[in-house]
Amino acid sequence: MSDKEKKVKIIWDDIKVFSSKNKNIEISVMETIGFVEAEYDDYILVKDPITINTKTGKKHPEKNPTFYLIPKNLIEKIVDLT
Repeated sequence: MSDKEKKVKIIWDDIKVFSSKNKNIEISVMETIGFVEAEYDDYILVKDPITINTKTGKKHPEKNPTFYLIPKNLIEKIVDLT
């Protein structure tokens, strides 16, 4: 099986800045399930991703994108689902 056919679940941290003046920062733990399209030194490109915020249970974004690029330095865990 090639990497492009590998289905994965990626747990990663998404950073939100609420105010540049106050520097309010919140870390949202996200879960993305999809297929590895490509892997590079700094990020993973996921095809047909479904991403949810693990705290709120809400999809992000509401409409499914075709691809999602996740920086490796934000990834906590990758689980192979194939």
